[in-house]
Amino acid sequence: MTEHRSRIARHKRRTIGVFLHRIHRWMGITVSLFVVFLVLTGWALNHTAELGLARISVHTPWITAWYGLRGEVPTTGYTASGHWLIATENDALLDGKPAPFKLRDPIGMAATSEFIAIASRDRLILLDTQGRLVDELGAAQLPTVPITGIGTHQNQIVLRAANNYASTDGAQWTPFAGDASWSAAQPLPQDQQAFAKQLAPALPLERIMQDLHSGRILGYFGPYLMDAVGLLILLLAASGLWMFFRRPRR
Repeated sequence: MTEHRSRIARHKRRTIGVFLHRIHRWMGITVSLFVVFLVLTGWALNHTAELGLARISVHTPWITAWYGLRGEVPTTGYTASGHWLIATENDALLDGKPAPFKLRDPIGMAATSEFIAIASRDRLILLDTQGRLVDELGAAQLPTVPITGIGTHQNQIVLRAANNYASTDGAQWTPFAGDASWSAAQPLPQDQQAFAKQLAPALPLERIMQDLHSGRILGYFGPYLMDAVGLLILLLAASGLWMFFRRPRR
């Protein structure tokens, strides 16, 4: 009877051992993929400065859309006296460089021999001929709002509104009833199209790597997935130790 019970106990141990061996093997294969992934992303994050991850922008549309960033590269802009303004809802480029001002929804650009003027419905930006910021005029400093257009006439800046006004310096405005050359959006030439790509929605590569490493890139359930991977690693270690200490001694 004792020998019979002993055989049954050994059989149970072997069955458990075979089962754990199979589970251990499959857990090892599964976990190894995540471990390699975590090692690579962790190594990259540990060397963020050397790799310049914070300076690298990712413009890939499906990645930015995953983060809820939506927008298109501008195909039109405003031009005056050889200068180009390309703008989106939040950013603007002047001659291919970040504009020295913030202006939401510009409606046109005009230039005289003395300065460049960029208008929105309730603001006017004045720049010198080199593109340096000179002044910003709000609704209180403007002769009329809302502005519906901007143009030039005989070296004067002209604002189109319910009543049009003209100025040679942006400070003194007089009513204007003549004809003006009005600014309108123009298709971007090839060189400006290349600059416009800077305004596409983008994310720093460092942010993406952090979210990949933590699982946050998968949203609410991402961190829980990484928790599950951690639990698998713990079970893998436990099953490995069990098999090591339960193996037959010679």
